[in-house]
Amino acid sequence: MERDETLRIFLEQAGTHRLLDRASETTLAQAIERGRTARQSLIDSTDSSERARLERIVEDGVRARSRFVEANLRLVVSVARTFQGRGLPLPDLVQEGNAGLLRAVDGFDWRRGFKFSTYAVWWIRQAIQRALSEQGHSLRLSSTGADDLARVRRTIELFEEEHRRRPTIEEVVAHTGVPAHRVARVLDATTPLISLDAPATSSDEAAQDSLGAFIPDIAPPVAELAEAATFRTVLDRMMSVLDSRERRIVVMRFGLDESTPATSGEIATTLKLSTERVRQIEARALSKLRHPSVEPTARELLAG
Repeated sequence: MERDETLRIFLEQAGTHRLLDRASETTLAQAIERGRTARQSLIDSTDSSERARLERIVEDGVRARSRFVEANLRLVVSVARTFQGRGLPLPDLVQEGNAGLLRAVDGFDWRRGFKFSTYAVWWIRQAIQRALSEQGHSLRLSSTGADDLARVRRTIELFEEEHRRRPTIEEVVAHTGVPAHRVARVLDATTPLISLDAPATSSDEAAQDSLGAFIPDIAPPVAELAEAATFRTVLDRMMSVLDSRERRIVVMRFGLDESTPATSGEIATTLKLSTERVRQIEARALSKLRHPSVEPTARELLAG
């Protein structure tokens, strides 16, 4: 409700600003340009009277920029309305469009002779489309994805009006020429997210039940996770007393990397050693691990 009131006030204020003709646009753009140049000159200026003159030019440029922006707020609203229903409310669309308008004002070149609105509409649309691709969907869309989404949505709207039903993906592909996997992606991106805290039913009896209560927790118990983490920490400390070849043979022999334990013959084939040599290295490694210098917890794990 507060957002709607804020938008209403913004629209009322936007309507109070007088539109610009071509000559006014040129005059304001020149003032902005002079202000920008004067701001740069202020950096190196040391004379007090010159600085005062430059500061006045800078202030004139700031006022000209504000006037330029205010006169084109209605243009932002007009463009923003064309993007309604695509994932962001109108107030957010207007806000993003205003950011595009500011970029347009700062980049407008009055020397080219074209009307500002022609140049500004592109920047306003770009800003809104970027916001829609980043904020308006479950998945982030590229600019190409945003274009695909606009085509797909328009096609779906026209199809539903004509056939009184929603088209299949194959029918959307046929009408838009967008590949099926891209149609599926943009439609997935617009699927609204549902909070797990949302009530699962509207009935009073189960008003306290949330969707999350009906989703089974398939994660291992916390105690098992803690034990596994402890085991891995202790195991890493154990293995630090071995050299690289001993460590590799022990890991393969006992499946410590969560793989299937290997026989001495399989390890010999992999490492290009004899089976007897593998047994010797394994025996030496286990002897090191059983040494009193190894911490008691590690020896207990080794003992099984």
